[in-house]
Amino acid sequence: MKATIVSVFLSIIASIVLLSGCTNQTPQNGTTGTTHDEFLVNSTGGDFEVQNGLVFLTIPADAVNQQTTITIDSVADPPYDTSLVLTNCYSFGPDGLSFSTPVDLTLKYDDGKVPTMVQPENLSLFVLSNTLWSKIDNCMVDSTVRTVTGQIAHFSMIGVGFIPPEELEHSSEQNDSENTSASITFEVPVQLYELETIYTPHPDRPEETDVSYFCCAYIAWAPSPYVRYYEVTVHYNNNNMHEQALFSTCDYRDWGKTGCTLLPSRAPDGRTIFIGPGTITYPNMQDYAGTYDNSPSVFGADKHGITVRGLYTHYDHTDGLTRGQIDAVEKEMYDFLTSYVQGWTYTIKNVS
Repeated sequence: MKATIVSVFLSIIASIVLLSGCTNQTPQNGTTGTTHDEFLVNSTGGDFEVQNGLVFLTIPADAVNQQTTITIDSVADPPYDTSLVLTNCYSFGPDGLSFSTPVDLTLKYDDGKVPTMVQPENLSLFVLSNTLWSKIDNCMVDSTVRTVTGQIAHFSMIGVGFIPPEELEHSSEQNDSENTSASITFEVPVQLYELETIYTPHPDRPEETDVSYFCCAYIAWAPSPYVRYYEVTVHYNNNNMHEQALFSTCDYRDWGKTGCTLLPSRAPDGRTIFIGPGTITYPNMQDYAGTYDNSPSVFGADKHGITVRGLYTHYDHTDGLTRGQIDAVEKEMYDFLTSYVQGWTYTIKNVS
């Protein structure tokens, strides 16, 4: 598979650096998403539609006693509760703002995130209070337009969710720091992807053409519903190629030259790493290996996936290589990587 997008090449290289050596990132709970809204409200109150039509507020007259700037942010990774599944969540501010008269709040929900065994009437609004989620009583669900409506007395983090029925709970031996409710385990094979970028560094000299080539091994799978992160375990299946140093920031054609140090493998057979949002805390942060959607051009926009190994080279127009010589090097790289990951599989376990 060939393409001509330099930015993709660079992003894939960055993702493999994450998987080759674990980072020191410290994700935090309750990270805001990409959508922010704010508006002014005074003692006259009013009806407000925000978050691209996903949030509706009806603030009665005299609910606030002075002009106030209301803020609403989508929340990508709300604080976790083992007994609750949230389909979507928002942070309302000013945090803690109290209303003298209850405010009607309506949130739209994505029915694609609600399992078929969960009935719409089981959905409710939940509010975060002192790090604990509480159900807002007497909510009304309209499954036709997919909304949940309830009354709130103050602002905080609020979301649509449900308490998982017994059918979704999976009991297994686990330590106190783990949660495997609603977990699914499956196995995926390693696949290969290649990208060649041909470009002219100097538009006024079109005869001077540079070429970048990259091939990578990756795994990909269909996203699991209401998953927090994935446990990913590698199985080399008696292929000991992984013991040979492979990935580095060096050009493939520079391997073995002075200044090019190959990195040894940091993933012994059976090692488990964590793949997921960079905004939550994992059981062992040293085993957090990156996000599961860092290269959608490789494994597809509708899939979760990670790149696990990769090689690259760059041909400058001054190298004097013919097209045939370039093709020969690229085939050598692709064949080497094919044998390197031959037979590898990964076990994926979702953690909700």
